[in-house]
Amino acid sequence: MTSIHDVEGAKAYLLQHKLHTLFESLAADVISKRPEKPHEYLIERIASLAKAEGIVTTKGTATASGPVTTTSPAASSKRKLIFVLGGPGSGKGTQCDLIVAQMGFLHVSAGDLLRAEVASGSDEGKSLEALMKEGKLVPDATTIGLLKKWIDSKPENATILVDGFPRSMKQALQFEEQIGPAVAVLFFSASNEVLTNRLLKRGMTSGRADDNLDSIGKRLVTFQEQSKPVTAYFAAKDRCIELDAEKKKEEIFEAVKKGLQPFL
Repeated sequence: MTSIHDVEGAKAYLLQHKLHTLFESLAADVISKRPEKPHEYLIERIASLAKAEGIVTTKGTATASGPVTTTSPAASSKRKLIFVLGGPGSGKGTQCDLIVAQMGFLHVSAGDLLRAEVASGSDEGKSLEALMKEGKLVPDATTIGLLKKWIDSKPENATILVDGFPRSMKQALQFEEQIGPAVAVLFFSASNEVLTNRLLKRGMTSGRADDNLDSIGKRLVTFQEQSKPVTAYFAAKDRCIELDAEKKKEEIFEAVKKGLQPFL
């Protein structure tokens, strides 16, 4: 047991195992969700994290004996999946275009898949359009289902950029369980002021219903509350590459290539 005089040792232990980042992520998650039974919610979240790491027994309790050999739906796939995250207007799409053109990766945008569903005029598309105008998250099952169908249709040895996803810890865990683990996360970081100005400028020609000041504000709040814990979670696993999205696109792309090298 750590004594009161071993504060520095305790800090070193937390830093060594990156537990401080994990705790911050869990705290941010429970604060944003405000569950009625926070203790039970946290227990379930920790159990889900343990399962994602392959350290869950058949009874559902964590064990330190090492990974179990259960097979996930995508365990045998050789595809390399890379999450691309950042606030709306952070330049994710521009960088994905450069990566596809110069590195030969495939690219899927969760937002594009959802907008295609809206454009189809289906009942589900109409419901999605109403949610998007409010800057709210669409049902996880819908987004993951569309992504899974698209990814499963691609070659087994493909490297795929999953753009704008996951937008919550729940989505991240469900994606990795149902589709496969992400080898890395590209996180494009920029201030709210920069993002707002970019989106307002884009709104002049984009025709998108959510490129207006009211929707932009809601989308930024949603990103801060829901998506930031995701980047903290992957940072704790040394799988998050944070990039300054306020630089020139050429500079950002050079940083992207350098950051991705260890994961390819």
